[in-house]
Amino acid sequence: MGRRAIKNIAKDAESGEPKPTRQNPASQSRQSGTWQGKVVKAGSGELKTEKERVGVMTIETKKEGTKLILGLWGRLDTTTAPRLEELLKQETEGVKDLQMDFAGVEYISSAGLRVLLYASKTMKGRDGKLVIRNVGKDVMEVFVITGFADRLTIEN
Repeated sequence: MGRRAIKNIAKDAESGEPKPTRQNPASQSRQSGTWQGKVVKAGSGELKTEKERVGVMTIETKKEGTKLILGLWGRLDTTTAPRLEELLKQETEGVKDLQMDFAGVEYISSAGLRVLLYASKTMKGRDGKLVIRNVGKDVMEVFVITGFADRLTIEN
């Protein structure tokens, strides 16, 4: 990582805003704060979506029956990992299919890896599955180096 990248990360940390390296669909309407969930009828089931900005991460949830899809944007680190873990504990009741879209995740720390390990063990304990999709190059490199690429189901 070059000096320019390090300076950009430092600027992003100071401003509290995620780097605009990947397109965040919520970025056009995002100010600061929290988005409230809304319920939309979708076919025979109910689809709940919630967008929440935590630290420098945006989390979008969609739940339909036993399927939960999480869209993540920003950094999954010691600041944001506890909220993701809390959300998983609250929202995974009865979930058998957990999918995480990492298209917007630009960084993951050991705290983020711990949350993924928690999610994986939780799903295996329920005879469910965890699938991580759209992992970027930098995050995939962390998964490979730490051995998580062999432990997790990753689809790109």
